[in-house]
Amino acid sequence: GEPEKLFSMKLGAVGLTERFLRHNPPNEKELKSLQANIRAAVERPMRELIREKWDFATGTSGTILALGRIVNFNALTKTTAPKAEIALNKLAELNGMLSRLTIIERQKIPEVSSQRAEIIVAGGQILECVMRALKIKFLRPCEYALREGVIIDYLRETEAENLPPVPDVEDKRLRGVFAVGRRFGYEESHSLQIASIAEKIFDALQNIEQMPRHDRTLLSAAAILHDVGYHIAHESHHKHSLYLIKHSELTGFSAPETIIIANVARYHRGSLPKDKHFDFITLSDADKQTVWKLGAILRLADTLDRTYRNNISDIVFARNGKDILIEIISEVDCQNELETAIQKTEMFEIAFDCRIFFMRRPLAAKV
Repeated sequence: GEPEKLFSMKLGAVGLTERFLRHNPPNEKELKSLQANIRAAVERPMRELIREKWDFATGTSGTILALGRIVNFNALTKTTAPKAEIALNKLAELNGMLSRLTIIERQKIPEVSSQRAEIIVAGGQILECVMRALKIKFLRPCEYALREGVIIDYLRETEAENLPPVPDVEDKRLRGVFAVGRRFGYEESHSLQIASIAEKIFDALQNIEQMPRHDRTLLSAAAILHDVGYHIAHESHHKHSLYLIKHSELTGFSAPETIIIANVARYHRGSLPKDKHFDFITLSDADKQTVWKLGAILRLADTLDRTYRNNISDIVFARNGKDILIEIISEVDCQNELETAIQKTEMFEIAFDCRIFFMRRPLAAKV
């Protein structure tokens, strides 16, 4: 099935251990500070999730697996019941015991590795806090974790490279992007029109440029969110878009991908990418090339809905050497869009080493 709600919280057991648990074992003040920080971090998502209903709860991570094995460890048989659930009351007892032990003492517990012993106190506190907040009495540990998910995503992405183009705006990975757009009051009709045009330009170029299929999804995400900076101010809204995207939780995209999306949105207008731009200069050379190409496509696509009236029905590309002819298919006057596009070709011509020419063709004449 597909996830209904997704949240990302900065609650890593390693980071929390380094930040709060300085003593060995931790003292009461450190534990209270840790617990308060966890409660504050989970407050917003918990408010939304507490109204939901589910058949059972599942937890996935090495720490959760370790906690489940300790909770259900049978001292007589020296075994752990397979697929045993974690009961909240037993977890609370375990957390109390773990917090009183030193790291060396925790390492002697069955199922706890030397590395896990250092962070299991914080991990247990995170799990207990979430279970209490969501009123979860029993939780099923899952044997699969992040590594397996990364492998599956890689296989899906590789498979997608060989699939025919589909509208990326329908991609379920963009649910989080649409959520961010709604949060900042984006113009949905305009954003979808720009995304559609940008995808068509990408598809026309892909056979020549050999751009990865996944870049198309990054382009769509940037197109959907390119104007969210208006939420802060009209002036320099492209820079505000970069800031808002960079600091948003784009579920389905990694942190490096989010930075690429933010940069692509930033360059839909204004100056071209420069090494003095901090968020651009910190990218790898490969990611800079991606931003140049996707930003150029988005900048051109944005000019083709200058009036926000969805005047463009389709576009047709034809390339002869370095010359690209773009035919604009429209049943209404689109002179405003054409004039703007002609003025905004510089980034595209640099990124793709070409010269662009435009021609309007009435919708009825499309063949």
